[in-house]
Amino acid sequence: MSEIEPSKNTVPAEVFSNIANEVAKAVAMLYGVDPITSSAIGGFAAGVTKSLPLQLVERIARLRAARINTAVGEALKSGVDPEEFISLALNDDRKLELLARAMEAAQKTVEDQRVKFYGQIAAEGILAADAAIVDESQRILSTIASLEPSDLKIFLHMRTAENWSKYHHEGGSRTLAIELPELSPVLDSSLARLEALGLATSASEGGLSFGTFWRITKFGELCLKKLLNDYKKYDQSN
Repeated sequence: MSEIEPSKNTVPAEVFSNIANEVAKAVAMLYGVDPITSSAIGGFAAGVTKSLPLQLVERIARLRAARINTAVGEALKSGVDPEEFISLALNDDRKLELLARAMEAAQKTVEDQRVKFYGQIAAEGILAADAAIVDESQRILSTIASLEPSDLKIFLHMRTAENWSKYHHEGGSRTLAIELPELSPVLDSSLARLEALGLATSASEGGLSFGTFWRITKFGELCLKKLLNDYKKYDQSN
């Protein structure tokens, strides 16, 4: 077999991209959207390696289709007619981008609860009459989508503190490293990401022996308010 001859049971990246594109359109069609409108929301699939085993591609396509289906279903729980919902997005570039990013984030997310959140936040922005709410939804979605599972677990855990100083990094009787020992190796990285995204902020108190203290920001509280509508399993305060 020559170097350029495709091996058995493989498909080129272009085919995979087309599959992902068709997944998005198929979900739209599932909810009664006409073919032309459905085509408009496709085309956001990322590139992959030059070739992948056919079985792997099919498995990825099925998983991503299911996640997009879940997110779209959650968005349509708002009660709006599916065609009207898509039309609202198509008539506003901000809303169309919000929908595309929500579907893209959903198809790449393993956790079902976060997939549902993407549908909810997309619906909130798309159905909003105020452009500021659309922009807010976009920022919240992009921020939460940027979090790794460990980042999200730490972020949600921090809200259980009676006051922010209880969540210092080193020293003391109540620290993130003690309460989440399984995440201790990635704690520095996760806290840095949370701070960079504006979800948490840090300060040093009592000298180096007390380490760095962390608290959730106002923007972080806003994101939590949106997330906890569907993240009850993480709510450890009750």
